Amino acid sequence: MTLLEKNLGSTFGTVQFGVQRSCRYHTLRQKHFERLSKFISFSIILLGGFWGVLLSEGLDSWYVFLGPSLIILFSALDITLKPSAMGVVHQSLAHQFNELEIKMIASKNTDDSAKKFQIQRQKIEATEPPGRIVLNVISHNQLCQATDRADDMYHISFLRRALCQFIDLPPKKWELLKDRNASKLQSPKPELQVTT
Repeated sequence: MTLLEKNLGSTFGTVQFGVQRSCRYHTLRQKHFERLSKFISFSIILLGGFWGVLLSEGLDSWYVFLGPSLIILFSALDITLKPSAMGVVHQSLAHQFNELEIKMIASKNTDDSAKKFQIQRQKIEATEPPGRIVLNVISHNQLCQATDRADDMYHISFLRRALCQFIDLPPKKWELLKDRNASKLQSPKPELQVTT
């Protein structure tokens, strides 16, 4: 049993759960931005090589201009999105939440210490860039799964899950996974038999 599992149900455990969820969230964001940065860099290099080959062949048709256009597009994406810099920001935030959790592990489970750590958590959260609600719920679900709290997990559709790093599409109302599964498992109403 982990310290978090032991503390769940207390105010201290709630704060610790939030700190771990934030750490997971920022780690997921960091990995996303690192992958995006590698993809953009790889695309620029690949398109540069492709364009060089076309020019060396002496081709002068319209698609010779496609390479430089795409290179400019990917360079503009790199400049505006700044994925590598954003990755570093989220790495730093994940590290701060991890440091806070280490302090919590070394502390006693009391309401006073929970209040102190909640204040520290909110100070870190004040420096966060705008968050992604769906990704935060994914982090929540991962942590619930890790701590055997399947009853607290929320349903997230495939589309929301697939787009969560790019577009935040939270539903109007979150549905607990257990409620959704229960409604699916309910037996259908028996059909009326018509006798003649």
